[in-house]
Amino acid sequence: MSERLQKFLAKAGLGSRRKCEALIKDGRVLVNGKVAQIGISVSEHDEVIYDNNIIEASIDEIKLIALNKPEGVLSSSVREKNIPIVFDYLPNLKNKRNWISIGRLDINTSGLMLFTNDGSFANYCMHPSNIIDREYLVRARGEFSLDKKNMMLSGIEIDGEIHKFTDVVEGEKTEVINGFQCV
Repeated sequence: MSERLQKFLAKAGLGSRRKCEALIKDGRVLVNGKVAQIGISVSEHDEVIYDNNIIEASIDEIKLIALNKPEGVLSSSVREKNIPIVFDYLPNLKNKRNWISIGRLDINTSGLMLFTNDGSFANYCMHPSNIIDREYLVRARGEFSLDKKNMMLSGIEIDGEIHKFTDVVEGEKTEVINGFQCV
C-alpha cells in the first residue's frame, strides 16, 4: 500500500505533515536515490532517506487514551505562561510521534478528552460529516422554561449554517451554600 511521502515521514516521527513538506521542498529527502518532490507516493518497497539516514516505515499500533481534563488546564499543545496543558497528563510515547487531541475543552471546563497517535482516526472523529454526537453538562443561571428549551433546540445560524442541540434535558436544581453544593 502506498501513501504520500509527507504522511510517511510524519508517521516515522519527523514532524507534522507541513514540516515534512518543508523538508521535501528543501531537497533533504531522497526516494530511491533521487531528490523527492511534493506529491509523490511511497510504499514499503521504496528506500526513503532523510539527511543521509534511512527512514523505516512506521508500523505502530494505534493507541487511544481517555483523559478527564481538570478545570484550569489548557486543551493545547502550546504552553502559555505557567498554565498546565493536557499533554502534561499523558504518558510519553516510545516512538517520536505525538499524541493528537480529538477535540478541545475550554480552560474552565472539565470533562472527557480523547487522544490518539493516529491522525486518520482523529480526523474521522472530529469531522462533522461523521455526525458523532457529543454530550455536555452545562450549569446555567436563571430560570429554565419550555420556551428556552425550544429556542436551544431550534438552533442558531452561523455563516449560513444552523448549529443546534439534538437534545436538551433539564437536570436537578442545585445551590451552593458556604462552598457546598446542595440539591
